[in-house]
Amino acid sequence: INAALPTVKYLLDHGAAGDGTTLDSKAIQTAIDKCAAEGGGRVVLGGGRVYLSGGLVLRSNVTLLIDAGTVLRGSLNKDDYPDFTPQLPYLYSERFTRYLIYAEKEHNIGLAGQGVIDGQGTHEVFDYKLNPGDKDRPYILRFVECTNVLVRDVTMLESARWCSHYLAC
Repeated sequence: INAALPTVKYLLDHGAAGDGTTLDSKAIQTAIDKCAAEGGGRVVLGGGRVYLSGGLVLRSNVTLLIDAGTVLRGSLNKDDYPDFTPQLPYLYSERFTRYLIYAEKEHNIGLAGQGVIDGQGTHEVFDYKLNPGDKDRPYILRFVECTNVLVRDVTMLESARWCSHYLAC
């Protein structure tokens, strides 16, 4: 997927700290949006860094590539995950609305690399017994009505909710 498109390395240019404690969502999203606006390509998280992030929206013709030794770590703050209710009606549409990586009606999208996505789902802020209710427990990945989707080689772990969900893709 996106094999002919150039690799785009925007993250540090857009303020991503990659230190594991600074919230990098805005910088990563800016890179994704800029890459999509320029026709697509790869947004690379690399350098063996840890990027802390809340919800991200993947755009058409963009592959998020997480290099080996690099971690995309989900935020522990529920407010860092915007509410996304898919337009496609389904049974639990009002209950499950928070995601680390989300895409709806996008095409030619990808998530790849030898890196790790850590949802931090075993942390007490996501513990169902301490904090009952489904709404504030984010998925790692949710794609809705997307076409030509690639998810390859990346390790996903510790999701607070389902690890990955593909609805009508």
